[in-house]
Amino acid sequence: VPDGKAPRFPKKPTIRQEGDALVLECILEAHPFPEISWFLGPKKIADGTRHKISKKETAKHTYLLSLEIRDPTTEDGGNYRCNAVNELGDSNANITLNLKGGEPPKTGDPPVFTEKAKIIPKDSGAIIVMECHVKSKTAPQFTWLHGSDPVKEDPHIKFNMAKEGTEDYVITLTITGPNKDDGGAYKCNIRNEHGEINANLNLNIAGAAAPTGVAPSFVEKPQITAEQEGKLIIMECKVRADPKPTISWLKEGVTVQEGKRIKQIITQDKDVYHIRLELYDPEFSDAGVYKCNVKNSAGESNANLTLNIELAPVIKERPKIVRREHHKTIVIECHVQSANKPEVVWFKENTMVREDTRHQVHIRQVSQGEFAVALEIDKPDAVQDKGVYKLVAKNVKGEAASQTVSVELDEEKKEPEKKKEPEKKKEPEKKEEAKPKGEK
Repeated sequence: VPDGKAPRFPKKPTIRQEGDALVLECILEAHPFPEISWFLGPKKIADGTRHKISKKETAKHTYLLSLEIRDPTTEDGGNYRCNAVNELGDSNANITLNLKGGEPPKTGDPPVFTEKAKIIPKDSGAIIVMECHVKSKTAPQFTWLHGSDPVKEDPHIKFNMAKEGTEDYVITLTITGPNKDDGGAYKCNIRNEHGEINANLNLNIAGAAAPTGVAPSFVEKPQITAEQEGKLIIMECKVRADPKPTISWLKEGVTVQEGKRIKQIITQDKDVYHIRLELYDPEFSDAGVYKCNVKNSAGESNANLTLNIELAPVIKERPKIVRREHHKTIVIECHVQSANKPEVVWFKENTMVREDTRHQVHIRQVSQGEFAVALEIDKPDAVQDKGVYKLVAKNVKGEAASQTVSVELDEEKKEPEKKKEPEKKKEPEKKEEAKPKGEK
């Protein structure tokens, strides 16, 4: 693993006021300097006119990170996260900004209807009041629509929200001197930071009442649980509604389709519906914001659930030798599933492979939650580099070891030189001696 220091926040983040701005600060230790991102809930914060992101080196490999919020409003309240990532790891610092008196943040539920939305004629129909009773731990926001158009206040139409008790609110739309153009379908969208609900009303100027039925409302806080040692994730909601509602799940705005890994189960107990979305063998790509949408003829309601997949690394396949050039380079590659870039170490037998001029480790992100980790061996040596290799990957949740892969390196066998046989000396040819005449 390269020399350096994984990001670490040694102290708790702090908040201070500077004029009309609030400054969130964190002390960070890291080398090399990591990539820094600030988030409010799941939303990444961009450096701009209202938000200024800065860093200052205070000591060797130590930095002061700052997020300045100019002219803060109540909408700036919430859970902030500073994320720091370098090639050695990542770390997060969390801080809660409460702009309503410094009380600890309340874990909350989406708004719920405590009564059926209704239309109340007054002064023999000269005034029409549409009224919704809701319960919410924090003051909700609301929008009225006539058909698909937002309703705007004027001398003829007025909005109001009155608090009754600690968590009860009455939201009204009052029409003075209604005319035929005011008739039709109305919707009141009511929301807080945990979800939203909708009430549908139909105004008949001739005096027709609102449709019968109960708009969907969540009777318990939606929750996420894990079973079977994390192999099953269950997202569940309980909703009261009449008539029976239609239910759909969305992830990041896209409808969730049932399949081998994803099942939707709905059970009914009178007018309460128990809704479950079961997710088997969760993967890192399953993380995100899920919405449960419930609607019937009397209204509509939504609840948001954020699923964080934080698992120890997973190595499903044996490392492979992906490139091998005889006597030049060998590359061993292994794929690791991890929410964030893991720390990795290659081993030969039981000895850690240290990076040097011939041994290099490369980590490449191939998709969300998946990394390709390669060990590149330059000019492999038959004695030093031959053997059995494995990868160990770890993150804050744990570690995993791969299966082994064998690297075979045969030494070059030099063919023995053929011994040259000594040349046979040619015997000189015998010349017949001339015989004297008369000899036979």
